Amino acid sequence: MKFNKDEVCILIPTLNEAPTIGNVVKEFKALGYNHILVIDGKSTDNSVKFAREAGANVRTQSGKGKGNAIIEAFEVIEQPYILMLDGDGTYSSKDAEKMLTPLFLGFDQVIGDRLMNAEEGSFSRLNLFGNHMLNLLFKIA
Repeated sequence: MKFNKDEVCILIPTLNEAPTIGNVVKEFKALGYNHILVIDGKSTDNSVKFAREAGANVRTQSGKGKGNAIIEAFEVIEQPYILMLDGDGTYSSKDAEKMLTPLFLGFDQVIGDRLMNAEEGSFSRLNLFGNHMLNLLFKIA
């Protein structure tokens, strides 16, 4: 399905993502996404510089944490659709269309699951245990 990429904001909250943020932004730019917003949590590396050089609109958040970054981003985003991802390159820009298509078909939200269909050995036992424990804590809270 074809959709208007100008109706999409790629939202990337960052904190010290200098090694990867530039490439992440460039990948989305190459796919035709022009509205890329990086909300930076006061990085002490060159994240802001590399994100700007790659073509992102960069804002430094006034508060702390990813939740605050999202709140501050929602105050400035004008596009009706938002695709949020991490700045560490964990998620492929090539999956953006798969994530966004249901929204353009009328769904309210789409949630990705990086653990589903994970390749053998892509997560250490410690990662899997930590994810499991955090999920349990959130279910209890």
